[in-house]
Amino acid sequence: MKILKNIGAAILGMVTGGICVALVQMISSTLYPPPANLDFNDREKLAEWIETLPTTAYLLVLVSWAAGATVGPLVARMVSPGRAALPAVIVWLLFGVATFVTLSSIPHAWWMWPAGLGVWLMFGFLGMAFSAPTILQVAVSRTIQSPLHKVFETLARPDRFCEAIPDIVMIEIISDQKYGVGTRFRETRNMNGKTAVAEMTVSEQVENQLVRLVAEMGGADWDSCFRVSQLGKDVQLDLVMIARPKTLFSKFLTPMIMGMVGKAVGSDMDQVKNYCEKSST
Repeated sequence: MKILKNIGAAILGMVTGGICVALVQMISSTLYPPPANLDFNDREKLAEWIETLPTTAYLLVLVSWAAGATVGPLVARMVSPGRAALPAVIVWLLFGVATFVTLSSIPHAWWMWPAGLGVWLMFGFLGMAFSAPTILQVAVSRTIQSPLHKVFETLARPDRFCEAIPDIVMIEIISDQKYGVGTRFRETRNMNGKTAVAEMTVSEQVENQLVRLVAEMGGADWDSCFRVSQLGKDVQLDLVMIARPKTLFSKFLTPMIMGMVGKAVGSDMDQVKNYCEKSST
């Protein structure tokens, strides 16, 4: 069902984007109508007529392409389940193909090539960014065979968390507060062979129940809430991470990387589980 909805979203995006292109080009055709006897299959005659057109006519064509590249992906993403990026990307790529085919098959001024492709890139980006979800979420749960206080301390104490996650190479406390609400620390970790640094703050903490960390990274606010609870002899660990993109670029990029973020968070929770269970044994 989700696949069908995404296909429908892509089709709707192509149709609405195409309508926008057609409407603007109708204005262009009204202002600069072709000669009545012009044979559009005669490339030589077509090129001769196009050379007589003023710059305004070319600009109207660019406006039509900009409208299609913006509205098509925007509509596709707005109506897709969860505002998924894939239907919008498909529409954007199809408009890119249409732009390339038009430039290749119809004579244009030389500068229309860089201008047309630039319009497609820039306005497609804007369409996908403006329609991106404002809140994104990753949820992970693990069952851990370890005392509850042990799991909680691993999450609540930055140095313990660093021990549990091999990819974290250093934790630096940068606040006077060393534990609990108000604690700020700088985390340095290896990510795909590169070093990433994030500054985090403990915004909420209830002993042996929850720890909430907030951070600003890549133009987005990240809110991670860890909850622990007794589940028979085991401990239930639940993590909900919420991202709120603030900049245009982060609105475009953050939804694209949430799948990768989810895998990384799941790996971290596996490491916490292994650490707590081994140390308890």
